[in-house]
Amino acid sequence: MTITSLNIADGSVTKKVWTKARKKYVIAAVILVLVIVILVLAFATNVFSKKESTKEEKLVPPNPTKPLPSSASRLHVFEKGAVCADGPPCAEIGKSILQKNGSAVDATIAAMFCNGIVTMQSMGLGGGFLMTIYIKAEREAYSLNAREKAPMNAKDELYKDDPKKTKNGKLIGF
Repeated sequence: MTITSLNIADGSVTKKVWTKARKKYVIAAVILVLVIVILVLAFATNVFSKKESTKEEKLVPPNPTKPLPSSASRLHVFEKGAVCADGPPCAEIGKSILQKNGSAVDATIAAMFCNGIVTMQSMGLGGGFLMTIYIKAEREAYSLNAREKAPMNAKDELYKDDPKKTKNGKLIGF
């Protein structure tokens, strides 16, 4: 393909010959620009956005009156003891305390200190815990519920005079 151009200033005529390769590059560039323009317009008009979910598509919580399926956990039988913790390294620490003839409470405290680092979003100062203690001699299990509760002397009127106290860090562990 030959393009002839006339320069008006000096009246000269120039001829440019386009090779097939150059023609292919121009066509490819034009197509690329068109694709980009189409994509920009599509995103600007929310063509690719997810439509509002209908009532049927929304998540529905399970019926609380129906029993839940059993856990995927496997049943384990232990002869000497077991330590369960939020993080596997914490369970290992508790297990090592038991293996060194430490008490179950020692193992629990060690595992809880570990959990304070591994899963610090779940526990720490001011947090709570649940513990099940099995006393073999009595063949009895006891549950210790140490969830977040205020001390017995705490009253509803505690911060009535200065409500700002409820926001300060002095309450840590309270």
